[in-house]
Amino acid sequence: MRRYDLIIGIFSPAFGTPCWGLIGGVFGTQISMEFGNPALDIKAPTASDHVDRDPAQPLTRRHVHVVGEYTLMIGTCAWTFHHRGTLVGHSNLKGSSKKPITTAMAAMHGQMLTAVAVDPRTGRSEFHFDLGGHLRTKPDASADEQWHFSTPSGLCLSYRGDGRYSWQPGDTPPDDLRWLAFTESG
Repeated sequence: MRRYDLIIGIFSPAFGTPCWGLIGGVFGTQISMEFGNPALDIKAPTASDHVDRDPAQPLTRRHVHVVGEYTLMIGTCAWTFHHRGTLVGHSNLKGSSKKPITTAMAAMHGQMLTAVAVDPRTGRSEFHFDLGGHLRTKPDASADEQWHFSTPSGLCLSYRGDGRYSWQPGDTPPDDLRWLAFTESG
């Protein structure tokens, strides 16, 4: 694994901040985690498409979430979480049990991010935490986005299973993302 300057520069403001607000398993084996100071993310009211609503009474909802300055979303990939060398949780779901995901999230909660490394040749990545936590990702059968890291500037660093990355505004449509190869100078 290599610690590329680009990745270190983007992640470094989140280093030394505790991981909190973990949400997992909403879409398969995805997990998201927050870093930095909390803030409210308030979305404009939208009409609900809830099945039970009375069409004569449109139901509107405003979505409000607490988010961190930085959000790391682990997406389409296989992942494992080790704590001090012991496997604590993983993305390999058997049956309908989400226990491996919830166990990993409980172990990650409160740990401070200390380092990030990637291996573009294999598409793998690693996230190291101060209390002995170690999150590893590897591509699944696709070359889809494994993870993305959102920053306060609105820019998002995304990493795919083919070892390429994108550093663009978080609201860039997926078809417009430019995927780049890491350079040796990093």
